[in-house]
Amino acid sequence: MKPLVGGVRVRENMVKLPAWDPTFVWYAKGVAAMRARALKDPLSWRFQAAIHGYAKAEDPFPHPANALPTAAIRVRVASSHNAPSTPAANAASAVRPSAAAAS
Repeated sequence: MKPLVGGVRVRENMVKLPAWDPTFVWYAKGVAAMRARALKDPLSWRFQAAIHGYAKAEDPFPHPANALPTAAIRVRVASSHNAPSTPAANAASAVRPSAAAAS
């Protein structure tokens, strides 16, 4: 991890970093781990890419085994991001994740 600058973590200029700086290595490892997950997993690369909408007909990587997340997962993720992605999620997003967890 890079040192703090004046007690604050500062985003690095990726253009100025040497090839395979640890920042790139950890980013690559993180992306690889996310890409290994299924589309329906909220921690997957593809789920995160499609968080604001998903057009199955336009999916550049279709696979018959792909299953979209359940409506309950989509609502939970949308409400936790405070950005509902469907009209049905609109009502559910008014409930904060902490309130939803208590019920």
